[in-house]
Amino acid sequence: MNYVYDIVLNLNENLYSFYDWNKEDKLELFIKIPVIKVDDDVIRDFINSKVIVSNIDLIYKKNDLYSPNKVIHKDYVVIFSSEDKCLAIEFDKTGLSTKKSYLSIDEEIDVLEYIKHLKYTILEYKIAEKTSSKLMFYTRNELEEKEQIKNYIKSIYDDGCFDKLDCLFYEVYGEKNYTSEKELIKLINTVENSSSNYEKLKKTIELFKYNTFTKKSSLNT
Repeated sequence: MNYVYDIVLNLNENLYSFYDWNKEDKLELFIKIPVIKVDDDVIRDFINSKVIVSNIDLIYKKNDLYSPNKVIHKDYVVIFSSEDKCLAIEFDKTGLSTKKSYLSIDEEIDVLEYIKHLKYTILEYKIAEKTSSKLMFYTRNELEEKEQIKNYIKSIYDDGCFDKLDCLFYEVYGEKNYTSEKELIKLINTVENSSSNYEKLKKTIELFKYNTFTKKSSLNT
């Protein structure tokens, strides 16, 4: 087994670019972690899909994870690297990938340099699930913004504020006489698909929130 040292990872169910890491993220310092050299097709599959790998026990607790008082071990964590890209993956005991992390730019450069002289490993794996395309084409901030907007729209519907939902729908589409259920579906689809009315929807919601805040402030004075 080959290892690299002093690697910081941000293991999450969603794979975030290093530039999208947040200060609230749980970063982990691996004092030692296995590294396996694979070809570009494998890295591409691992980035774009959940996978199930064979022989998962080969990496069982083969890592050293920093902890304030002692060194601990995660069960199944490894870095895969082609000659162009690195990806860290955490697996469960069945070999299913559960969390992923890119490396920082500097640490990825170091790993790529290290693996140049390693032999390629032939892995047995199968694709369990393709990653949603929306996660591949939007930044973390964009995805979080979309989730907040969807939650806001759903809260209007769940709270039974159907007049407010009608007003929001009309401001965005200039249409009336839809049922509340159809309005909800169309508004949510606009958010998820970033259709032509998405920017108008965002601005309208910002205006709604501002007006609500202004009314509350006036009542408190």
